[in-house]
Amino acid sequence: MEKLKNCPNCGGYLNDSGRCNFCGSKIYDFVDVNFDKCDRTYIRIKSNGKILTYQVIFHTANIDIHSETIRTDDLIGMPFTIPYYRRTGVLEFDIIGDTVCEEEKE
Repeated sequence: MEKLKNCPNCGGYLNDSGRCNFCGSKIYDFVDVNFDKCDRTYIRIKSNGKILTYQVIFHTANIDIHSETIRTDDLIGMPFTIPYYRRTGVLEFDIIGDTVCEEEKE
């Protein structure tokens, strides 16, 4: 699949790290995560000044959309409702093997 080149926020060009050169948005592209087979896959996480690297097997990706209605008042005091959609996402994986830890370089 082709790599995402433009920012979904403003349409600007994304640099190699996934950051928009125009508005500064950061894009994490999960298109390459393969749930169909056990590829050798690693994730890196920055925590407490250290970079942790884990070997993982991805097994679940889930996006839930909850519909709600927000009641508010407009400028002249008339109540009205606004539909609101709360979206949450979960990406689950099993961590296998040992953790590789390295000091963060500034």
